[in-house]
Amino acid sequence: MMKAILIDDEELALNYLEHQLLNIGDFQIVGKFTDPMIGKREIEKNEIDIVFLDIQTPKLNGIELAEQLLEVKPQLQIVFVTAYERYAIKAFELNALDYVLKPVGKQRLQNTMKRIQSMMEEHTTFSLQKSENLQMSLFQQVTIVDGGQEILLRWRTAKVQQLFLYLVQHRGAVVNKTAIIELLWPELEPEKAYHQLYTAIYHIRKTLAPFSKHFQISNTSEGYKVRLEKTILDVDQFERFFRSDLSLSAETIGEYEQAIALCKGDY
Repeated sequence: MMKAILIDDEELALNYLEHQLLNIGDFQIVGKFTDPMIGKREIEKNEIDIVFLDIQTPKLNGIELAEQLLEVKPQLQIVFVTAYERYAIKAFELNALDYVLKPVGKQRLQNTMKRIQSMMEEHTTFSLQKSENLQMSLFQQVTIVDGGQEILLRWRTAKVQQLFLYLVQHRGAVVNKTAIIELLWPELEPEKAYHQLYTAIYHIRKTLAPFSKHFQISNTSEGYKVRLEKTILDVDQFERFFRSDLSLSAETIGEYEQAIALCKGDY
């Protein structure tokens, strides 16, 4: 049974959603909140599996709230709820996030749960880590290798992958939000661009959830920072070798060949 918290500024909508979830029978409703900040504190201090979150919440936008929650609880499942289909489609192009429309139907919730359970099973499989250190390839195709097993990360959109790689490129440093928007969504109005940014960060966190102890994304008022833990990058190995200034000789040619073999394609 999944432990759920519901957040919506309308009490009637909360009660109706609770009624529908209890009819499905797979939920324990831990709390209902009209104030998103109170709901956020409850989620952070309790073991919660899933949050049903209204997109248009007062004090804090629902997408921003989700992004903050996933920073501290990357395994958390979030379903967005909205009364406006047109708003949802505009805000989440290419069906980037899962959302349900009000009034929430029982069959729609059951379909949502099937998808979430499938995602959780997939993440559980990934989480069976075989080695202490991850190896990550940035040359040619971006892959993660865990104990000899190659894992190809599946990104929701190309922009999400681009943002992740841009943050990895600047690992350890804060990347300004405005700079990201100018790079990836220069054609959008500021409000829509920030929606896209929060959506992309959300999906990066969800994609990396099985490897959350290796990839840590922190959010500051200015931007985002990626920190890698126990992760070996091929580009770092390649750069360290050539910075070592090892002289080329018959004895060291093998080391040069190994270093060159790391870069099998474009960075």
